[in-house]
Parts: sequence; C-alpha cells; structure tokens
Amino acid sequence: MTTPPLFAEVTSLLRDVTGEDAGWAARIRPDSRLDGDLLLDSIEIAALHTRLRERFGPATDLAGFLAGLDLDGLIGLTVGDLAARLATDREAQSAAEGAVRAGWRSAATEEARTSGDRSAATREAP
Repeated sequence: MTTPPLFAEVTSLLRDVTGEDAGWAARIRPDSRLDGDLLLDSIEIAALHTRLRERFGPATDLAGFLAGLDLDGLIGLTVGDLAARLATDREAQSAAEGAVRAGWRSAATEEARTSGDRSAATREAP
C-alpha cells in the first residue's frame, strides 16, 4: 500500500485533536477509517476541520467535503482518502494562485504597453 502525500501531517493532526499517544498514531494506516477504525466523534471532526484550516489555509473545507459524501462515503472515509483530497486541493489552490499572478503580470504588461511605461511591464507581483 502506498502512502499518500500529506499522510504524516494528517496523522499528526489526528493525534493532536484526539489527544492520543504516539503508539496510537503509529498504528494509523492509509486505510484506517475515520469512523470505524479511529472512532472519531463529531467534536474531534470539528477540531480536525479547524486544525486543517489552520495548517492548509481557509480554502480547506473538511465540513464541506464531508457534506458532499453519502452515508457509505462517510462510513468508509479513510485517512488516505482525506490526505489525498488535501493534496488535490493544495494543487488546485497553487494552480489558481499561479493563474492570478500570471493575470496580474499580464494586466501590468498591457497597462505598460498602452501607457508607454516600460518599467510597469517588468514589475513582479507582490
């Protein structure tokens, strides 16, 4: 079984929100189910949502992700599924941020072209 990206970070956050010891965390595998194996309760899920947002940014929406799952999806959700979803979300967020930066550079270049200000065309995004 391959370990998904961010698995170690998710495991660390799970340990934090549950208050469990290092031995408990060491037994977590990518196929460990949040409900059936780890027995997370709703308070721990809410705490995990908060910690994920703190760690990965406000665009990380565990509650929204869970709301989109059917009952079988909720019951079968694994640590690996969660880690993979976070990795996908991070890639999408990075791509979106890159597009915004590219758009800003394009706008600055166009402004310089129309105004004759060559220095604006070489400015970098903040």
